Amino acid sequence: MSRFVYVVTLEEGSDRDRTIARMEAEGVPARGYFAPIHTQPYIRQRFGDLQGTLPVTEHLAKRTLALPFHNHLGEAEVERVVEVLKRSLR
Repeated sequence: MSRFVYVVTLEEGSDRDRTIARMEAEGVPARGYFAPIHTQPYIRQRFGDLQGTLPVTEHLAKRTLALPFHNHLGEAEVERVVEVLKRSLR
């Protein structure tokens, strides 16, 4: 079985970008999971700035984080990702 991404939703008040930076500093790649469609360059160019029109979507986008995940990720590597994530949230 293969999945393409493993996503976590950070607690309310967490700083996703700071968490990503901390994880990256420890050598664990992490990314924001998605950018809402109405904030994508094409949509912004075509329809203007729609920031704030989908507040729930925008809020969730700021709290979702994609973690490393692939078929060859061993148990020790999974444990390391989890530990780095926990430290990064402090």
